[in-house]
This record gives sequence, C-alpha cells and structure tokens, in this order.
Amino acid sequence: MKNALVLLSIILMLAGCGSSGSDSKPDPVVDDIVIVDGDNDSSGGDDASVTPTCTHSDISGGVIVDNLVTLQDALTAASNNGVDDVIYVESGTYAVTDTLTYDAKGSLEKISIIGCGSDAVVFDGQNSTQVFHFMKDGIIGDDWATNDIYIGPYPSAELSGLSVVNGLCDPSVCNNSGKSGIALFERYHLDVKNVNFSNNFTEGEGAAINGVVDITVKDSTFDSNRTYSGFGGSAISASGVIDIDNSTFTNNGFRAVYRGISAEVNSCQDPVTINNSKFDGNGTQVLYVLYYGCKDTDVGTVNIIDSEFNNNHGSAMIVRGGNLTVTGSDFDNNRGGYSIAYLESDCVSHDFDCVWGGVIGYDKWMRSRGQVIIDDSNFTNNQAADYGGVIDMLGSADCTVSSDPQYAGCSSIDKIYSAETYDLVINDSVFVGNESHRGAVISVAKTELAKSFQNGNVYVGNSLFRNNVGVSNVGSTTPHDEIETSIIVTGGDLTYTGLTMENNVADVELNIKGSIIEL
Repeated sequence: MKNALVLLSIILMLAGCGSSGSDSKPDPVVDDIVIVDGDNDSSGGDDASVTPTCTHSDISGGVIVDNLVTLQDALTAASNNGVDDVIYVESGTYAVTDTLTYDAKGSLEKISIIGCGSDAVVFDGQNSTQVFHFMKDGIIGDDWATNDIYIGPYPSAELSGLSVVNGLCDPSVCNNSGKSGIALFERYHLDVKNVNFSNNFTEGEGAAINGVVDITVKDSTFDSNRTYSGFGGSAISASGVIDIDNSTFTNNGFRAVYRGISAEVNSCQDPVTINNSKFDGNGTQVLYVLYYGCKDTDVGTVNIIDSEFNNNHGSAMIVRGGNLTVTGSDFDNNRGGYSIAYLESDCVSHDFDCVWGGVIGYDKWMRSRGQVIIDDSNFTNNQAADYGGVIDMLGSADCTVSSDPQYAGCSSIDKIYSAETYDLVINDSVFVGNESHRGAVISVAKTELAKSFQNGNVYVGNSLFRNNVGVSNVGSTTPHDEIETSIIVTGGDLTYTGLTMENNVADVELNIKGSIIEL
C-alpha cells in the first residue's frame, strides 16, 4: 500500500454531499455543517461563497490529496507502477490552470479519482483549461491517424463523487481528429459515478467526456456542455458499450450522447442501454448510435428503458440499424427532427434536404439488419416537418413503384440478410398530438438496403393514436413522394389488433401502400 499523502484544507461548509465510490469502496461520511471564515480555496485563492463539505471515512488502499500539486504528483506516481491506484480527493473547489494528466504507459492498470461528493469536490476549468487528459501510452500529438491508439487492449479509469465545470479546450489545444474533450481519455474503459459535468466547451467532439471505449454512467448529471465544431458527443463520445443509469442530461448541444468510431471494436457486440434517465432541452440528435467492425452474424442492440426525452430540439435519437427497443418511456415535445440541409433546397426525395424523425430516426441502410420495438411508451406533441413526427424509417415510399430516381432498380432479390417480417412493432403505447406531413406519427418505407431489404411492414397492438395532425410542408418543387398528409404511412403492410384512432386530422389517416390486416 502506498503511503497516504494527508494534507488538510479548510473550506466553507453549508450542506452534506451525495454518496460515491463502488461496492468495493466505503461510502463517504458527511460532516456536520460548520461555517468557517477565511481562505477556503484549495488552489489558494479566496472564495466568499459557502460550499458543501464531506470527508472520506476510509482511505485504505489509496492516497488522499487536497490540492492540485499533490493530485498531479499522485497521478504521475501511479503511472505504470504495477498496481491499480485510487486517489481520494478532499472537499474543495480546485481552480485548474494546467491540465491534470495521467499516462498508462501501455499498461492495463486502473486509475480511480474518487471525490467525496459532486457538490463538494469541484474541478473548475475557469473557462480556459482542459481539466483531465488521460493518455494510453505517451503523447500522441496531432497526427492520430498514424498511431495505434485505436487498437486494444485498453486501460481503465474511474471518476466518482466530483464535478467538472467550466472547462475549455480551444483550437490551440484540441482538434477535430480525436484530440478533444474536457475529460479526454485516449481509449480507456471508464466508470462514472455521482459526477456532474457542466458548462464545458471543446473544439471537436466529446465536450464533457471524449475518447472512451466502454463507458458506464450512474447517478450523474450533464448540463450545458457544447462543442464548437458541431461534431458528436456534446456530453459523451464513446465507441463501445454505453450503459447509462439514473442520470440526467439537460441543455447540452449537438448529439449529447454519441457512439461513434474511435476504437477497433465490434460495436454490434457492445449494447447501448439507457435506463431510468432524463434528457431535457438538448440539441438535435440527442442520442446517436453508429456501428463499426460488425460481423455478418451480429445485429447490435439499443435499449431505452423507463426514461424520458422531453423538449429536445430535433430528433431524440438517430440509430443506424440494429435492434432498437423502447420500453416504459415518455417522449414529449421533441421538435425539429433530423435535418442537415446540405443543399438547402426543397424536400423532393427522402434525403438530407428533408426533416424526419421527431423522436426516432432509424436508418439501417448500411447495417441492413434489425427492427424497432416499442412497448408501453407515450409520445406527445413531437414534430418533424416532412416524415415521421414520431418515427421515421427511411421515408414513405414503396420503392418498387416509386418514380423517384433514387429507387431505380429496387429489388429484394439476392440479398445477404433476410428481411424482417415487421420493421416496426408497437404494443400498448399512446401517441397524442404529434405532427408531420407524411406520417404525423409513423413513416416507414419499403426500400432496398445495402445488404438486405426493408419490407416497410408495421405491426400495432393495443395502442391509441389521438389528436395527431398531418401538416402539409411542400416547397416550390413537387416532391416524388405523396403530397397528401397522413397519420401513418407505410410502403408495406399495416397489421394491427386493438388499434384506436381518435380525432386525428390528415388527408389520408392511414396511407398504407401494402395491405391493411386486422388480426
């Protein structure tokens, strides 16, 4: 065991802090409230505000620090020393002027930074500094493409019981090629518990957390984190497993949670799970999921469980294939849909000049496998201008008869994968007050995929569609798809049992280009 670095600090105390750590680490003990006059800034400055305080009840197996110098010394000493390391951080607001760094030096050791509460242990980048930079094996520089950083195995890290606020990673430090983020982990597996990330800004992706492979997030908050360049992950950018539980994401920018391509993994074997969490007031494409390195036998999974997505601008989630399952969740007032408008012209075909998927934009063209399953969930007042006020799956066309040139030669023959019987399955759910032109609630195309075929078939069981409105959105150029507004539009069949349609308004309530089948 390392010698403890015990350095006492005095801060102003107002309230207790939350629990932290894991099952193997003791919960902190909250001190009685004491108001103290004098210097309480761990960085040496004065702070007239009153700050919560807490202490660690047991620091066995680690070292304890209460200032930035000893924290950096502890991180340096832990580098590739042959054991996992735990650094306990005392209460205080730590004004970070030089980025705190750690280098695994090619080892697979785990490094943990454990505060005693996110209200009481605050790392403040002062709107000028990147707070953490964890290196896999030395300094890479700016040319990441020629480095083997992407290749596993990967080291591990943990952040717990602390806050990271007001970080800034500007172009002089960060870039758009992976070297970005206020907490930059150069391909680490990361556990985050009882951590607050707020008001962090970065040049590239991952304003709060960037560069991780697998990440678990529990009991944490992400607020007002943003990227300058519009890349993914204003809160989190990862490439492997994403497991988020009991956490809140508010007012973050573009793609708050982004699963991209930053490590050589088979991400079809790495599930994305969001449980008992809230996403409110974030920028467009709140959750964005890509797949990389998949084998033909792999499908990929995204699970949304008992969660809320409210008041987000643009699509609540964009999923590029695999099985997406939504259970017991609520979606309210997510408006704007997915739109990039590369050409900034009228919506003529289902492409990036159109706005689609107010809640879910599901595009399995490249992955060519998977289906969307929705159970016991509520969707109210969501909107996308052109396709799918709630759910869009590649538009509304039947490619076998469409006049749109993009569907020329459409065929379901000689595909690598078999098509799913139903592309969308809905049970025991409610859709109220949603809006779009083609499919105020649902638009699902029958269309060719890269390696399979999307039949455009939908199943609905015991679900209510009420007060949804088809709102016309036709520009000066006549679109290839239908001009008529609708509530549900499919390129294939609609099969249903217990489907209730009440007070919906559209030119054609059910625009089903295949067959309507009641079971």
